[in-house]
Amino acid sequence: MTSWAAGSLFYDTGYYDYANPYCEPTAVEYSQPIETTAALPDPNASATMVAVSESERARNAFYGGDYTTALEYVDRALANSPSDPVLHEFRALCLFALHRYKDAAGTLYAVLSVGPGWDWTTMSGLYPNVDVYTQQLRALEDYVRENPDSPDGRFVLAYQYMTDGHPDAAARQLKEVIRLVPNDQVSRQLLAMTAPSEAAAPSGAPSAPSTTEAEPKRTPPASVTGHWTAPATGGGTVELSLGSDDRFTWKYTRPGKTQTFEGKYELSGTTLVLEYSNGGTMVARVNAEGQDKFSFKMVGGPPSDPGLVFSK
Repeated sequence: MTSWAAGSLFYDTGYYDYANPYCEPTAVEYSQPIETTAALPDPNASATMVAVSESERARNAFYGGDYTTALEYVDRALANSPSDPVLHEFRALCLFALHRYKDAAGTLYAVLSVGPGWDWTTMSGLYPNVDVYTQQLRALEDYVRENPDSPDGRFVLAYQYMTDGHPDAAARQLKEVIRLVPNDQVSRQLLAMTAPSEAAAPSGAPSAPSTTEAEPKRTPPASVTGHWTAPATGGGTVELSLGSDDRFTWKYTRPGKTQTFEGKYELSGTTLVLEYSNGGTMVARVNAEGQDKFSFKMVGGPPSDPGLVFSK
């Protein structure tokens, strides 16, 4: 997923619209993406030290099988470190162990929107032995069999299968999730990663045209220097200022909130690279759409990605 390279940057800038279809009222808010573009916390700050202490208590409680207490501790840790994706993913694991699959799905959706999640080595290290995990996985599989139209259960199960290293099993669940929740964009992108052969031609069929041949012809804008505006994907406005000094400012405004980012940019032909001062990079293809207008579409995005259209 393209957005993993930049965490929440694509949502924070208004390029992608974030909508969590599994969001439920819980102790932690997941109607907005986990913010990963904020400056790293001071390791010596009291809030950071509290978060570390509470997360250690959470891991110890989880290892001992006291999942309710583990969840309480991880929620305390998140209150002091709300932008830590690892804590959110551990929270989802606590909810999975407690069979609270709807809450786990909402948490995991937020986690997988900004990062790839854990591997099996990381997850298995949180358990005293694999049998404990296996029992929890079988309970989730039973839940999905008994509730085949429950997208949250299937979404959590797909995540578990991906973490366990079973992409085919994960793909089967993701296809069902998409059938049940067509607006689940994360599952669509995960399926494209997990089962890239889904659209492969049958044996003996002609080869598909190469990606290069299918690429549309683009025309570089005569000049990108200046102040540009575009409608944001989920509503609001994006303002992009590109200076003659190779510096840029990106401002995303929607009701009740404005976020501004700065950094360096480079235009090479139809490729525009934005390097953000607070971390993260956006690489886009641009195309002149007429006088004082150009389209901006992320490299590696899904085929359905509409991109942005900037105009002066």
